[in-house]
Amino acid sequence: MHRRMYLYLAIFFLVIFGLFFFYEKYRIPEISASLTEREMTKVAFVVSDIPKGTIITEEMLYDKDTIIYKKVDIDNIYNEPLVEIEKLLGRKVTMDIPAGVYLIDDFFVGDEKKINKGKVLYAFPVSNHNSVARKVRPGDVVAVRVRYSDPSPSEVVVPSIVIEDITDSAGVSVLESESQSLDWAVVWVTEEELALLEEARKNELFMTLY
Repeated sequence: MHRRMYLYLAIFFLVIFGLFFFYEKYRIPEISASLTEREMTKVAFVVSDIPKGTIITEEMLYDKDTIIYKKVDIDNIYNEPLVEIEKLLGRKVTMDIPAGVYLIDDFFVGDEKKINKGKVLYAFPVSNHNSVARKVRPGDVVAVRVRYSDPSPSEVVVPSIVIEDITDSAGVSVLESESQSLDWAVVWVTEEELALLEEARKNELFMTLY
């Protein structure tokens, strides 16, 4: 009788020990994992130097040799990062930005052209075959046209628009760049004009100068 009771007690304690063992085995790693988890935030990390005067273009924002997006420990972030495309596109850099930092609003201090009577700053690609592009300068008025296929006639997208700047592929202004390649036109547009340009840019865009 006593032996049977001892046997039952032994089995009982073995079961309890087994349950405790598995509980601790799987609980402790979970606690450790929760302790090591960090809150992360997304930043636009500068891969190569961006010189003062550069206009941030769409090409730059998607060029992994210029800017990459990654998540970092929020404890290592001391300024509010700029990552939204709409907050970066068309902005003018007002100081040299070295590689190895993330983009913040301080790099655009003095860039007062953020709002222009309900318009937004927009950059669209310009064909290098467009001879007029080399003659256009900030302040000029142009018509933006699109050619859907060659040799079909071109169509007007925006009949009259003021050029804010013309830049090369790196976003450097025509007034400061020595590059022979002029790739982007920077303009202020309404929401309606923006929608028209977004659709038309799937084809070849070019300008005619007034």
